[in-house]
Amino acid sequence: MEGKEEMMESVLLMKAHTREKKVKQFAFKLSRICRGQAGSEEDQSELISQLAGELSEIEMEAIGARFAGLAAVREIEKSEKLKVELEKEIVDMDEVVKELKSELEAETLGKRNRERYSALAKVISAHAQRSTSQKEIDAINEKLTEVESEGERLASKRELLGKHLLLLAQTIEDLGAVVNPESLEKEEEKEEGEAEERVMEEGEHPDDPEAMEIEEGQKEEHAER
Repeated sequence: MEGKEEMMESVLLMKAHTREKKVKQFAFKLSRICRGQAGSEEDQSELISQLAGELSEIEMEAIGARFAGLAAVREIEKSEKLKVELEKEIVDMDEVVKELKSELEAETLGKRNRERYSALAKVISAHAQRSTSQKEIDAINEKLTEVESEGERLASKRELLGKHLLLLAQTIEDLGAVVNPESLEKEEEKEEGEAEERVMEEGEHPDDPEAMEIEEGQKEEHAER
């Protein structure tokens, strides 16, 4: 706006300078006529006609200058008004810029806080998962301990049952040997063989009543079987 005002002022000054020159020329010619230095009457009439035209031009330029001055004044007033409005707009814009800057700082802080909270939430979530996993591991270890204890208990029980089975098998075997007729017969045959051997050894006394009685008893027992 200042550049435009300066340009308008320069134009008005140039026009005023031109008008001043014309007015001086007009005054000089008019003074010649008044002093009778314009020559003949014919020259004076021609000079008066020229001065009348120049006077009309000067008058028109003066009116134009007046209107131009009024326009310039209005333009200056308008410029001043625009300047005031522009200054107000600048102030309002400055307030808007400050408000936007505050909002931007708040948004930046909020974004930073959201990033921190997000990272913290991830850490908490990971910690919670590790806690859950640790609980599961502890439960598995406890279950494994129970299974191992149960396995040891079953192994002891199995060993004890094995011993009982061995003992039972031995008992059954012993009982079988006792109640088996063939074993009894073999045992009796063995005893008979031993008795016969004793009789043969005592062959020197064949008429011994005691030996004959033993032999007779053995024969009867054998006959009963």
